[in-house]
Amino acid sequence: MNETGMIFLKLTLVPFFLFAVSMAAVRWGPSVAGWLAALPIVTGPILYLLVLEQGAVFGVGAAAAALSAIFASEAFNLAYAWTCRWYHYCIAALMGLAAWFAAATGLTNMPGTPLFALGAALLGVTLAQTFLPRTHAASKVISITRTDLLLRMAAGAVLTLAVTMLSVSLGAQWSGVLSVFPLLGLILSVSSQRAYGPDFVVRLLRGMVLGRFSFAAFCLCLIWMLPRQNVEIAFLISSAAAVCVQWASRQVAAATR
Repeated sequence: MNETGMIFLKLTLVPFFLFAVSMAAVRWGPSVAGWLAALPIVTGPILYLLVLEQGAVFGVGAAAAALSAIFASEAFNLAYAWTCRWYHYCIAALMGLAAWFAAATGLTNMPGTPLFALGAALLGVTLAQTFLPRTHAASKVISITRTDLLLRMAAGAVLTLAVTMLSVSLGAQWSGVLSVFPLLGLILSVSSQRAYGPDFVVRLLRGMVLGRFSFAAFCLCLIWMLPRQNVEIAFLISSAAAVCVQWASRQVAAATR
């Protein structure tokens, strides 16, 4: 792919998926939005671009790091969810980002193996499921302004450009971890707290926990497929696995309720 095509993908892939999730939040509310936000809608396109530019070996390392970064994402969610119950969204965002950065730094100093990555991911999901605050507040019909939507899409494009342009100097581990930077969680949490209060945020973040299984399936499948298939097939199969696991998790959650 030529340079113009790569730049076009960097500027459009992630913003398109952010647009889709934002519309889902408007249509179906915070629980479904959080569930969809946990899909690799930001990480997947970034990893795809990294593989195109840096190769399959780099992509495998970045996918393993992305899997482990579920732990850092849940650290953000826990810090934000508890802080927003008593403090302004600016303080909650700072606490959430501080927790994410501390967890991410620790992860990049750990082994970058798939086994360790899976263990870190499972630990993060377990902690979030156990310690995220609970709420029985009813879901609300929400709206989003055109300005907010454009800012979300622009932030997605900036993150994609930053990770892919700095990937050589960052290395596979930091590139993978940064591809799971809680961009969507931060944007949705802040905008939700501003408009609807902390209970809405808690519903959103708890919805994300359910979606982590599909994200893990995507990363694990990618780690397995990249050395054995061409890039497009590896990502298509991994994406299909993520969608299947996401559908199954939704069915299990519905049956439980």
